Amino acid sequence: MIIKHSVKNHSAHKDEILERIERFKSYYNTKMPSDYVRQTGERIHLDNVHSDLHVHDILKPHLDYVFTEVLHEPMDQIGQHLKLGKFNDFDWSVHNAWFQQFLPVSKDTPDAGGHTWHLQPGCQFTSVYFVDLPDSKYSIEVLGLNEKLITIDAKDGDIITFPSWLQHRVIPNHGTKNNTIIVINTSFNLTDANSNK
Repeated sequence: MIIKHSVKNHSAHKDEILERIERFKSYYNTKMPSDYVRQTGERIHLDNVHSDLHVHDILKPHLDYVFTEVLHEPMDQIGQHLKLGKFNDFDWSVHNAWFQQFLPVSKDTPDAGGHTWHLQPGCQFTSVYFVDLPDSKYSIEVLGLNEKLITIDAKDGDIITFPSWLQHRVIPNHGTKNNTIIVINTSFNLTDANSNK
């Protein structure tokens, strides 16, 4: 099950988020350790993948913006899509979130410029907000329960949500422009459990 939602006023949000990410990158080493996005090889900081996943215990203004200005309406709609409001009210919480920015790489380096197969433990759902996706062929792939690959047909401003235990990967960026996403791990909960609607 994959749910897709288009963020309203994305173009305005995109400019603000990208500006905040660039400002963050100017203060912190956001070059991602290779073992975060690859399964093998010596641990190095990658020139072609930036993220704040490995930068801890500091304020992240780009995420604060997403949480306050972007996330509420999509998450509420996702909960409704899941029929969580049928018998009870529901709420949702964020476990963790981070940005990843994949710089273009040559096709001669097939394992770079992406994020290899992985899953997200400790939450119910993973959402990927495509902040800046120049080409949909560099979005993500999900391995379905039937062992078929699902390539997500996404565009700028889409948020796709799927169960966090499904294996997925970010396709290596062999394009000409940066691919910037924000990953958000969430869980839903039913409230007013004693009431019948």
